[in-house]
Amino acid sequence: MTQQQAYSTLEVQQGASEQEIKDAYKKLAKKYHPDINKEKDAESKFKEINQAYSILTGKEQQKSGGFNGYGGYGGYGFNSDMFNQFFNGGFNINFDFENGWEQVQTNKRRTPQNGQDININLMLTAEEIFSESEKMIKFIVHKHCKKCGGTGSLDKNLNNTQQCGNCKGTGHLTKISNSAFGQQIMQTTCTNCSGYGTILRNKCNSCQNGLVNEEETLKLKINKGDYFKKNRQFIKNYGHAGMFGGRRGNANIQLIADQNSINNFDFNRIKLKDK
Repeated sequence: MTQQQAYSTLEVQQGASEQEIKDAYKKLAKKYHPDINKEKDAESKFKEINQAYSILTGKEQQKSGGFNGYGGYGGYGFNSDMFNQFFNGGFNINFDFENGWEQVQTNKRRTPQNGQDININLMLTAEEIFSESEKMIKFIVHKHCKKCGGTGSLDKNLNNTQQCGNCKGTGHLTKISNSAFGQQIMQTTCTNCSGYGTILRNKCNSCQNGLVNEEETLKLKINKGDYFKKNRQFIKNYGHAGMFGGRRGNANIQLIADQNSINNFDFNRIKLKDK
């Protein structure tokens, strides 16, 4: 492809500025990407657009492992799910023509989330299995922070945020490295904003997303025969609290027999009590 043909392919005039070339490329790349354009010539058109952009910018992206056909950047296929989310408002994509399709701003929002259940194994002696008993169970769970009411924000406003300076609002960090197979992209969740792309302006410094680890005490009554009738019990709202003020999960308690206690238990005592 000649330089004149490249200008024609991107539908810009000869001598167009770098910004005009980038704007034209952005528009045409979205239009003809085969993941969203199902016309027969979309793939070949997309390849031509990439080649034209490479020629006019001097990046030679195809030779250095950049956009290779419609397979994507650095040999990694472009994620069609990301395109779908983009057109449904899930992401705000800023095309980074220096480094590829990497500036993807997330619209992930902080909303109250349901807390997880907690599983507890409760050991019972033979005496406790064959008679009524009361057990005090202590365990560590996530609870809502009293300082911020479990919201993670001192003003209790989850919408009072600002862009994360660490990831520039993308929610992830991108590392591009060169290898014998071209450029490779590695992405990790931004630890500064936990993948949200924003940070709370009045973030509570006493918790993590509204949660703190605290000891919980649960009093459980064990009726005679519960081990045989319902050895798994569900106690509502004793599990982990949810982030950003979300409701608590449940405690799932599994009753387990102490085998050593069973082996040494005098079962005649049960018969005498039953008479």
